Amino acid sequence: MADKKTRRGGRGKGGKGKTIKERVINEEEGVVVKVLEFGNRGDPGKSKQLTPDLFEQVVADGEVVRPLYDPLLWAMLLEQNVRLDRCVTVMALNTVGLGFELAPLHESKEFIEINAAEIKAERERLLPLLKYPNAGYSFEEMMQMIKTDEEAEGQGYMEVTRGGGGEIDGLYHAPGHTIRVLTKKTGFLQMRSNIGTDAFVFSPGKTSKESTEKVYFKNFGDKRVMDNETGEFTTKALSPEQRANEILQFKIYTPRSSYYGVPRYVAAAPAITGNRLAQLRNVSFFENDATPRLAIIVSGGNLDSTSIQMIEDFIEAKGKGPMNFGRVMLLQAEMHEAIPEAVSKVNIQLIPLTVGVTEDASFTRYLMLNDETIREAFGIGKIFLGTADDVNRATAITLKQVTMEQVFEPETRRYEHRFNMTVMRDLGAKYTRFRFIRPEAQDLNQSAAAYSVLAAAGGVTPNDIRRLLGFDLFQADWAATPLPLLKEGYSEGDVAPPQNVDVTGEGGQEEGKKGHISGAEMARIRKIYGEATGYTGSFNLIAAGEPIEVLKALRGTLFE
Repeated sequence: MADKKTRRGGRGKGGKGKTIKERVINEEEGVVVKVLEFGNRGDPGKSKQLTPDLFEQVVADGEVVRPLYDPLLWAMLLEQNVRLDRCVTVMALNTVGLGFELAPLHESKEFIEINAAEIKAERERLLPLLKYPNAGYSFEEMMQMIKTDEEAEGQGYMEVTRGGGGEIDGLYHAPGHTIRVLTKKTGFLQMRSNIGTDAFVFSPGKTSKESTEKVYFKNFGDKRVMDNETGEFTTKALSPEQRANEILQFKIYTPRSSYYGVPRYVAAAPAITGNRLAQLRNVSFFENDATPRLAIIVSGGNLDSTSIQMIEDFIEAKGKGPMNFGRVMLLQAEMHEAIPEAVSKVNIQLIPLTVGVTEDASFTRYLMLNDETIREAFGIGKIFLGTADDVNRATAITLKQVTMEQVFEPETRRYEHRFNMTVMRDLGAKYTRFRFIRPEAQDLNQSAAAYSVLAAAGGVTPNDIRRLLGFDLFQADWAATPLPLLKEGYSEGDVAPPQNVDVTGEGGQEEGKKGHISGAEMARIRKIYGEATGYTGSFNLIAAGEPIEVLKALRGTLFE
């Protein structure tokens, strides 16, 4: 931009001249703007007011990268649209909000048996931090807040704190709309206005910029020391309060940016806006509708001045609002004096005045179509939103399974992978892996029916049933043995199951068969076991479980 200055007259020797500055704003088109400036002493003054966007200045300075869309505006949409808020809540709850577990790193039997002690010790070491990541909220709440930010704004952030020894000692949610990515991708900047909070104290000497707080974070795992006030890396010794914490970013991928994500419902933005406008229009209809339902027309005469005034008063005082919905306007006519025969032609009519005005809420179908558009943007089945009135049981189960497999499961695995590759690895996890609890695809009755078929075929163990019910698993070997084999007296670790063993103590017709325990022999086992343990209950392995160890110990003598 080229500037040319000229001088125009003055007011005597001591007068201040007027400077005309020509600013070329488009050299190709030759556009020149002439600005008249009074005085030319020093640089021109600049406004020091804060811009509506707290990040405007740091974006202009090239310190951070501007997101594709304003995250705060997207977050505010949750307050404007019920369907959008519900979809975001369902996504957050069913992907990362149902709890977690520390599963063995490998599911193989050999790995679990060999490293049983290490798995137990590692769980005891890591669970306190994961269950209680900070004093404010649980791990499930934190992950739901992060996922809500990601779904609403395109990205969510987790703050990681470390103790004096460098170990992770806290996990926190960082509001997504308050954070921007540094241009060099070396960290993040958070800015918040403290006006209206306890942290803001007005004083006459306080500038407007002091109402904004600013803090820097470094990328998770970066071993360098960053000053949280300047964002610069340093080799100087900093106090724990000066050292920047770390941020772990979760984002919905978009090919348009490597810095930020984009909400998955961006394409449904017109539907969200349309729903809001339609709802406001309906509210405005009740508040401002001034059209009476009926008009009583008296023809064959003239309206007197009283009737005209009454119409004006009616429209002004009683023509609006839901309380006057059933109002009726009465029009009174005067008889024509010049035409006496007009008396015989006086006619009274009831004329509806709501032609073209709907009696029910307007845009009903439009609102329904927009809700479907928003739901499809997330890919969530109706059953999760509570709107599956037209869906039968079989279809509902199918919709639930499809949503879980194609929508929730990929998102859950993405978060698991990121958490295991970052936080869990930093915590030194070698024998366990982090795993989110999934929603159940089938109801208990269906699962029970399926398990009955599998159990009859020898494919279900006692621990399988307890896992289905959500109970703690048995730690004994027999709990990993299929039910039919347990009925035959065989447990995990035996080379081969004994044949025709009656463990109920009732004997049977095949009592003399080789390997069969008779009722008398079972009574002997019951006596030995009762003297050793004090157990006097039913001696049924499926119900009690413990006697399997007695059978294993006594098998050498019982089967001779």
